[in-house]
Amino acid sequence: MRIAVRIIRIFIVALALIPTLATTVFSANLTVTPALLASYAGQANILLQATGNITVSASTTLDLSGSTGQTGGTLTLQAGGDIIFNTDSLLTDANNWSVNLLAGSTQYSITSTGPRGIYSGALGDISVVAGGDVIVNGSRVAAYDGGNIAVNSLNGNVNTGDGGIGFVVVNSFKVDPITHQVTTFSPTIPGSGILATTFTTDASQTVGNISLTGQNISLGCGAITQTPLNGTSGSASTTTLQAAGNIYMYNGGSTAVLSSGSVNCTAGGTITSVNVALQAQVNVTNLTAAAGINVQFTVTAQGTPPFNNYQWFNFNYQWFKNTAPLLNETNASLLLTNIHRTDAGTYSVVVSNIAGTVTNNIQLHVQVPQLLNIAFDPTSTIFSVSFGDADGGILTSQDISTFVVQSSTNLLDWTTVSSSVTTNGSGGLSFQVSPSSNLTQCFWRILSQ
Repeated sequence: MRIAVRIIRIFIVALALIPTLATTVFSANLTVTPALLASYAGQANILLQATGNITVSASTTLDLSGSTGQTGGTLTLQAGGDIIFNTDSLLTDANNWSVNLLAGSTQYSITSTGPRGIYSGALGDISVVAGGDVIVNGSRVAAYDGGNIAVNSLNGNVNTGDGGIGFVVVNSFKVDPITHQVTTFSPTIPGSGILATTFTTDASQTVGNISLTGQNISLGCGAITQTPLNGTSGSASTTTLQAAGNIYMYNGGSTAVLSSGSVNCTAGGTITSVNVALQAQVNVTNLTAAAGINVQFTVTAQGTPPFNNYQWFNFNYQWFKNTAPLLNETNASLLLTNIHRTDAGTYSVVVSNIAGTVTNNIQLHVQVPQLLNIAFDPTSTIFSVSFGDADGGILTSQDISTFVVQSSTNLLDWTTVSSSVTTNGSGGLSFQVSPSSNLTQCFWRILSQ
């Protein structure tokens, strides 16, 4: 038995944690054997690339830890053609190795021109089987040039997400069985979710069938696309949805499946078209806080029933400060510790999922105690007053509007003084006052707004 699978999986990792990468580029085809793996003894991050096919030799068990002597690492097989597992070929490990299979493209960078998801590009069938949930979430499971797609969650749910997100450039190679001439196709195909299409340049190809099976099935807008792009008829193709529970078609069920063939839905529960409104609300929208304390913002997301009844509808969070995304702040809460003036600004959180996107804004003001310094020239009636943040923070001209100067003769009644506040070149602000000569005492204070 010979199984050819084209798979693209993208992993984003912290570069500082990546061990030295051992890379070997093969000009044509590659067969992975125990001897080949053993040649990388001591390496924990191995990338094997081939412009053609990569084949795992038949009746062979490849023990990653045993071959390399490492108890954890990453093996990446990247092929311009197919990655082929023959009969009884097995990659195994008893420790903490990860295996990435990237087939059908020699691109390794994460860009829209490199296909992402699980896909085939030349009449290849795709079968995805999971014990738990299958969540596409903006990626794709696609048979781009013919081939059938079967997605099966044995004990969980299938969530396709929305279609119409992004595009990919698919590199595919075909060999004419008579002339043996190799033809390269690199079409640009838009969309996400579940896609069964054909290349526009492949006039003889027909579009494949799509089958989804799970406890519950959720389809976003344009989540399933089944259409030939080469002008042929797709009327013979079928899309089959089988759910032990319910099938939900969110945000306009009539547009959840775009098919030129027949669509068959079977559910043990209900089949429902739901226009879902995503709602998200933060715990505060305008906050003034003293410097040195901790501040936590929290957003609560929900949707109209039955949306709330299924936890597999994941919410995605991203926090921003002054429109710039905050690194790794992708949870429902944002904690700011020991805040200072530089933490002030406009914070926002974007909450999204299959139902849409909602943005909430929060304005944070930080009040910092001020240190005053008064200089008096006995030959003049003018007082020069300088002040700055007690925690050592730097004040700039942008901070001038956040302060008010007030004066009093009895510490009870205060009047705002029309003084020209300026920066003083030492990280603080300054102003000058000239009290009336008939006053026996006068007090000034600085208020942070």
